[in-house]
Amino acid sequence: MKRTEGAVTDNGPRASTTMKSFMDVAFSVIVAECFTRYAEVLLEPSRHLLSFLAVIATIGSVVWSYVQFRISLEVWPYLDRPIGYCRFAADLLIVGLYGYQLYSIRDLLTRGSLCKYTLAFPLVFSLYIASGALRRHEHGTREASRMGLLVIFFLFFVMIAVGYQVAFARCGPGLVLNGVAVALPTVLIVLYRVLRGRSNRK
Repeated sequence: MKRTEGAVTDNGPRASTTMKSFMDVAFSVIVAECFTRYAEVLLEPSRHLLSFLAVIATIGSVVWSYVQFRISLEVWPYLDRPIGYCRFAADLLIVGLYGYQLYSIRDLLTRGSLCKYTLAFPLVFSLYIASGALRRHEHGTREASRMGLLVIFFLFFVMIAVGYQVAFARCGPGLVLNGVAVALPTVLIVLYRVLRGRSNRK
């Protein structure tokens, strides 16, 4: 199948530029919220070190996700058909979960908890899997998504989330526990993005 930017040229309808534009706005809102909601953390990192690192990790993850999302759209565009709109909805929910992850950092400042923060990662990857499955169906090829990679990282993040919930319930907030809960997901996200960057698939 021959592909050109934003369109499938042989047997599919044109991709919707409206959906792409809407996703651009959604990503922009999340990044802007990072800076406005946590201005005090970003301006005084020494007073809120773990929160600062979590915010920076979230900003980096969202921006990196957006860059790879746009690259993916050039190869696997949204199509103006029901399956394309379902995929768009899944991707929009992913951005919504980025917002959930961002807002959850407030719990670290108020309660010393990263329970919601760690939970956000497997939730995001579950929607990555859903979006990838929809993209495969939309474009009629398994090449549209690396499902095996997504499932592996989803399971990693499930273990981190469950482990943190259990440890927090037993021991309460702690610098070491929260430090690991910020650092380990960040390392895994970087690893995932590097591996995904070797292809144009999610």
